[in-house]
Amino acid sequence: MKKMRRFAALLLAMIMVLAMGMTAMATEEKEPTAQTWNLKINAASGHTYKVYQLLVGDVSSDKKLSNVKIGASAGSMAVKDIEDAVKDKTGTELSKAASNLVKDMQPVATITATEAGIQNVKINESEDVPTGYYVITDEYIGTGNPPTGVTTTLSATMVQLVADLTIEPKDSDIPTQPTKTVADAQRTVSIGDDVTYTLGGAIPSMANYETYKYVLVDTLSKGLQPKVTKDQEIPVKLQKDDANDVDATFVVTKVEKDSTTGKTEVRFALKDAINYKNNTGYTFSFTYTATVMPDADFAANSTVVALENKVKVVFPNSPDNVGEGDDFGPNDITGETVETTETVYSAKFGIHKINGETKEALQGAEFELAGEGKKVGYVTGQTYVASESGEWYKLDNGSYTTTEPTNDTGNRYEVVDGKAVKYALQDVNKPTTTETITTEAKAFVDANGNVSFTGLGEGTYTITEVTTPDGYNSIEPIKIKIEFNTEAKTFSAYVLNADGDKTGDAINMAAYEIENKAGTVLPSTGGIGTTIFYVVGGILVLGAGVLLITKKRMSARD
Repeated sequence: MKKMRRFAALLLAMIMVLAMGMTAMATEEKEPTAQTWNLKINAASGHTYKVYQLLVGDVSSDKKLSNVKIGASAGSMAVKDIEDAVKDKTGTELSKAASNLVKDMQPVATITATEAGIQNVKINESEDVPTGYYVITDEYIGTGNPPTGVTTTLSATMVQLVADLTIEPKDSDIPTQPTKTVADAQRTVSIGDDVTYTLGGAIPSMANYETYKYVLVDTLSKGLQPKVTKDQEIPVKLQKDDANDVDATFVVTKVEKDSTTGKTEVRFALKDAINYKNNTGYTFSFTYTATVMPDADFAANSTVVALENKVKVVFPNSPDNVGEGDDFGPNDITGETVETTETVYSAKFGIHKINGETKEALQGAEFELAGEGKKVGYVTGQTYVASESGEWYKLDNGSYTTTEPTNDTGNRYEVVDGKAVKYALQDVNKPTTTETITTEAKAFVDANGNVSFTGLGEGTYTITEVTTPDGYNSIEPIKIKIEFNTEAKTFSAYVLNADGDKTGDAINMAAYEIENKAGTVLPSTGGIGTTIFYVVGGILVLGAGVLLITKKRMSARD
């Protein structure tokens, strides 16, 4: 009788743990005389569930156990040993006791969920699970600290199996995936632009914790510089349905750029997170800005430059290992949610200069791209720099030539102290800071006739040939419009007429061909030559002779 009273106390303690970690729901029941049941787990992807059989027995019509025996996992333990392990324990302590109870036991079933959904517990390949008491642990392979490959037990739940059951893991203990958004108007960016990001999330359940940490880890790709500083505090409102708003604060605990990857990590920690233990499910959001910098991968060959910003929640994986402070230390056991990624895009536009007759690449042209209210941040081309070792000379029309000056042509060359100035070609990849960014940029084409402008947002731009190769006709400015396809994540460019309308299909943004045709070849002495003067002179002399003879004849008649 005493044994049965002790077992009744054990039963009460076990039932109380049903509220911890997982929820057990009775499904369609079998007849009370049945001694096996279906046990199912609504598994979360990436989690491993281990089922430990502590006790088995028979069930009566009023759902009570009799003929209790030690289960397969408990080994040589006695019923009293199990009773003593959980006696007088409730809440978090009972969950910890259940976890400690089975830590050296072998499970009778293991489920590794590769995708979310209902999974049947099988013992020895059979879905008929005997009546009894079981502990079910929920394990997760750490992706934070511990690193990937180290398993942490998230919860240990004890259940009484006297009917068909479906176990529902209490996901509220794990924070929901955070949100990150950017306004559609900022979906395309130029160098120097500020992008406003909105971060959001929800307060998770802290029922099993006496201390807690909730940290948003934001990772910005190379070329995005956050405008926040360490120790900066960001006030937020915690909100839920019709409940009163609750004031809370996030503090910036880290702003660090990786010298190898160029990525920047920003950590936003919820200050005194455990104070919001009673605000489970309350949502929050806040904004911060980041500047598009010239060190993004704008030299890539693609016409689209993608700048990613990722955020995840880092949270404690065990109530026993939460250290001091608002952010995590090296000894804290942490988990991570799935990352949320928000991307902004920038365009690259290339020009390919060719000879209008031969269609071959043409060197010597300088182009400027100017945006209408849009910044033109990055240009890749060439420029001419004065150099004694150079092989180029500057002409009076602003173009350059490798032909040395002569006595007849020297007046067309730039001369300093009686000597023609030499120039060398250098590559241009600029700017290096946002302070030098304007709405236009210019450079000469390279030896292959190419120049490109990167870091462009949607908008209207004008291409102007600032310097025309010597001996070629200049072209009129060309107006283009760059558009972004939000679904395909691609840019397109179109030539516009004087009215601002598209003149045809999309042009080649990677290498838009612009032709220059050679001008009329003139005589080297200038003017139109001397032959015509001889002809005109001869006509004048002949006319004068005729006039003189006519006057003499008229005088003779008089």
